[in-house]
Amino acid sequence: MSDGNCSLKSEHVPECDLLLDLFGGVGYVSKYIRGYGWQSENFDVVLDPTQDITNGSTLRSLLTRIRNREFSAIMIGMPCTSFSVARDRTCQIRSMLEPWGLLNQSKFSEKDIKSLRNGNSIAKAVIKILYLIVELRIPAILENPRSSRFWHLPQVKRIAAGHAASFVTCDLCQFGTKWRKRTGLLCLNLDPKKCSSVLSKMCRGSNKCCSCTNRPHLLLSGASPTGVPWTRLAQVYPKRFASALAKVLALAHDGMDESR
Repeated sequence: MSDGNCSLKSEHVPECDLLLDLFGGVGYVSKYIRGYGWQSENFDVVLDPTQDITNGSTLRSLLTRIRNREFSAIMIGMPCTSFSVARDRTCQIRSMLEPWGLLNQSKFSEKDIKSLRNGNSIAKAVIKILYLIVELRIPAILENPRSSRFWHLPQVKRIAAGHAASFVTCDLCQFGTKWRKRTGLLCLNLDPKKCSSVLSKMCRGSNKCCSCTNRPHLLLSGASPTGVPWTRLAQVYPKRFASALAKVLALAHDGMDESR
């Protein structure tokens, strides 16, 4: 789904800068990067069933477009559901030592097995995209919770240890949320110092209180007053965080002054 007038045909490089906002959800990063004169494409199976990158033909098409340099930068907000440690409350299906899935699956339900397989399919597709990003030197950021077991996948660890990568940790309470939600950002083909200065905001509060509000962090367990699980509500990026992500990606490609 394109939000602008750029040509999106795979045989042509678009005339304007175009962000691939993969798993973009409500599209806040897309919204803020348009403030830098960019166009954006929110690519998310939740919004469009044809944009499922676990489908072989869909993934091949997207990889072709990336290789043809249709996108000036890429943002990846990969779903963390099956990699989250919060999932252990019902049934643990992964560990740091077995991030692709526990070998002993005797206690897994059919739902657990489906979740594991779907999470692995998404991760494998994302890893293929990451390798291409590194090869083509495209500015990119991948976001996942800092405690996500995605970071322990051997392929991801190799990419993160490469010369094109830097890693930033931040707390989303520093960008306006009531919850802390410690978050990891794999930054590729970006200036590590600029990524750190814009994104590395850590909570310094004590006694479980936020250093911004001096109030206790909201715990992401149970449901909100509307009945929606807090963990689901926390999947949406706070606007200040989305704005910071857009700034890093836009300025990296444009070579603009960071003070804009």
